[in-house]
Amino acid sequence: MKYLFFLGAIAVLAVLVFNSCKTRSKGIPMRQLLEDDMPGGKRIIVATQMKGTEVSAAIDGFIELSAKNGNIIDKPVVRKQGNGAFFICLPDSTTYDQFCYWVNYLVYSNADKRYNNNITGWYEVASGAKGVWEAFAGQRLMVYVPETDTEYDNVYLTTQSNACYKQEFARRACLIQQSNIHKDYSDIPAENEDTAD
Repeated sequence: MKYLFFLGAIAVLAVLVFNSCKTRSKGIPMRQLLEDDMPGGKRIIVATQMKGTEVSAAIDGFIELSAKNGNIIDKPVVRKQGNGAFFICLPDSTTYDQFCYWVNYLVYSNADKRYNNNITGWYEVASGAKGVWEAFAGQRLMVYVPETDTEYDNVYLTTQSNACYKQEFARRACLIQQSNIHKDYSDIPAENEDTAD
């Protein structure tokens, strides 16, 4: 009887692993996204309804965490707008994965608050993009974490043509197209009356 139970458990596990692999095959692996990634294009994150101290603390926390993981990154340029929004301008050499991590970290940077509706990023794909990026060439991808997210380790993106994707961060992370749009595409808001922060 124990033997049958053991075989049944192995069969269930095999089915779960197979289905997981089958689902992942529908997405683009992070490995491939990074191999085909090209520098060039805007990398901007807009933080709204946040205090300057919250934005600064989140940026410092991300830089410190990155350093602990052996990644030294430059502090982004931050411009405070007349309407109270903060434009966080990352170098155009910021890789796709790093940009996604920035957005996710800023959303969850405060243990007492979630900034889902306050953080939106735009990752501009180079116009000469090749490989898996060719379909997105010359587009700005709007990157965010929807309010409905409960996994904490991913971001979503909406293309300018309103196609929605989920970018996973897990070990075998994939970019997976979604059947629902979690947030309609909007372009980077116009900057106004900027002041250094």
